[in-house]
Parts: sequence; C-alpha cells; structure tokens
Amino acid sequence: MKHKFNITKHSDTKDLTITEMAELDKGEFVVVCTETYESKIIKNVVKKDNRALIDVLRTENFFPVKACIHRIADSVQKIYSSRAESSCEVSFNDSELLGTIPEAIVEEAPAPETDDKEMADSDIDDILDDVPDTAEDTDVTP
Repeated sequence: MKHKFNITKHSDTKDLTITEMAELDKGEFVVVCTETYESKIIKNVVKKDNRALIDVLRTENFFPVKACIHRIADSVQKIYSSRAESSCEVSFNDSELLGTIPEAIVEEAPAPETDDKEMADSDIDDILDDVPDTAEDTDVTP
C-alpha cells in the first residue's frame, strides 16, 4: 500500500502538522490520520538525536513503521533547520519492505527426524487422546 505524509510547519504558530494518507485505489488517497505537535516540543527534540524526535512523533494514533518514521524524522529535521522550507511530502510504499526481511526469519524449519506420515499419525493420536468421547466425559461447571 502506498502512503503519503504531508509535513507542514505552520508559519504563524510554528507548530508541526503531519497528515498521513493511504492509497485506496490507484491515485486516490484518503486521510488516515492528522497529528499536530507544539512548536516548543518539536524545537527541543530537533536539537537532540532522531531517536528523541521519533519518540515524540509517534503517538497512539500515528505509529509508522521504522523505515518510514526515519524518513519522516529526517524531513522534520530539515524543515526546522531551514528557514526557507516549511513543508514537504514523504512517500512510502509498503512493498519496499518486502526485500528487508532478515534471513534468520526466512530460513526453513529443520527437517523432522521421522518421516512425515509417521509424525502426522502420532500427532493425530495424541490430539485424539485429549478429546473426550462423550459430553458426559467433559467437566463443565457453570
């Protein structure tokens, strides 16, 4: 899914607004979330590192994935360090993440020591042993 983040530093209040939009149909974006941050808070964390800025930008309603929030934080840093720039747009496509899955997660599970048929039969027998034969065998207390 494609996302756009409009990042704006308001000229009058110097507050920061981030509007997240998601693409529903090709070329058709809808607003998902809008967050506004007080100028003094953003100015304080921009002086620190990106981690502090990310911690402020992420909220209960606005929590972009790691790759995306870093781009947003970099853009906010640029806006607050530039006198001329007061807004920008960050585009992000979820498909960019597909190639970034760590190999350890993708590795295949180790092969079982017994053949599949034998393993499956014993697993089924274990499961069936745990299932009561009749309703009278179950202990249901109100």
